[in-house]
Amino acid sequence: MIYFGKDHRFALIYCTVNRLPKKYMTISNGDPRGVYTGEWSIHDDTVALTYQLVEQTIVLEGQKLPGPVQHATIKISGGPTLGFGGKQFRREVALDESAGRAMSETIRVPGHERN
Repeated sequence: MIYFGKDHRFALIYCTVNRLPKKYMTISNGDPRGVYTGEWSIHDDTVALTYQLVEQTIVLEGQKLPGPVQHATIKISGGPTLGFGGKQFRREVALDESAGRAMSETIRVPGHERN
């Protein structure tokens, strides 16, 4: 899932989402996940992202966290989905709270602390 915070914080969270239709939707706390955090800004018709891997429940041998800083841009299409990393994403308001919580629980990266 992708999360764009109002404070220009960004998260890309590889996770399992638990969902019971018309009842609830939340990020699973018991399954493996990888969390990338960073910042976003808008430039004309694109969103510029700067982010890095800060948490991974299954760390690969030799992997160091936080990972290297990555940069990407997403073209704003005005449609209901957003293409990023070869995948399509759509907004799920029901995940805003658990995504925000997942971001606040991750390792703090210098320069990306919340005030």
